[in-house]
Amino acid sequence: MMIVKMSQGWNRVRAATHAWTVTAAPMLYGILVTIAGFVIIGLRRTFGFDRFGGYSDAQHTDSHSASQRQYC
Repeated sequence: MMIVKMSQGWNRVRAATHAWTVTAAPMLYGILVTIAGFVIIGLRRTFGFDRFGGYSDAQHTDSHSASQRQYC
């Protein structure tokens, strides 16, 4: 990208700024959004909550079977 702009007569700083604005910045923002999405998923699985705020199936099943074992 920079080589093309410099061949069009742009100076090095302006070509670098354009390359950052057009290609690198959007990729960086996309990566940050992706990371934020996976962090949310990871925290949800770590703390055992589904999207409605309750317990996940694995924890619910474990606690349910433990309570059944008490009464047997």
